[in-house]
Amino acid sequence: MGMTETKLQPALQLANTPQRPGEVLAYIGLGWNMPGSGIGIHFHGGGSAGSSSFLAWDSERRIGVVVLMNIGNAPKEQLAYQLLRGLPKPFPVDPKVLAEYAGRYQLSGDFSSIVFTIRVDGNRIFIQVPNQPDNELVAHSDNQFYLDNADVTFYRNANGKVDRLVLVRFGESLEAKKVP
Repeated sequence: MGMTETKLQPALQLANTPQRPGEVLAYIGLGWNMPGSGIGIHFHGGGSAGSSSFLAWDSERRIGVVVLMNIGNAPKEQLAYQLLRGLPKPFPVDPKVLAEYAGRYQLSGDFSSIVFTIRVDGNRIFIQVPNQPDNELVAHSDNQFYLDNADVTFYRNANGKVDRLVLVRFGESLEAKKVP
């Protein structure tokens, strides 16, 4: 994290220098994924049969976390980001408000081929990206939710109808419009 002087500093600097600028969601250093926005989070994960690991650190706040699990297919990224950010306090949202968020949303720009689904089950809300399992969103407010390593905010149009959401991941914003 650059907190200690070492003879390896030049190698560490190179390893943390983006080698593939232009990636939309993250730059790739020599083995480290880094956000393109300069937000300062570096991460890498891996695993083998029966075990998995994930490391993430925030260079601006100078904190990091390592997750080691004795399970091959484990939610290590979710746990690491929750530890890194601090666990959000759940905010109760009226199920009628949640129901207004349900539907299909299409991303814009380079990701316009991706349509995902927001599903509500009572007082719980889920996001389902194609070919991925459902993930529960945790409310921060009536329209702001936390998901693993991202924030999701729902917006209403001038008529008060939910018409879009914005997903922010590693400082990059992706807008998705509600579609029939």
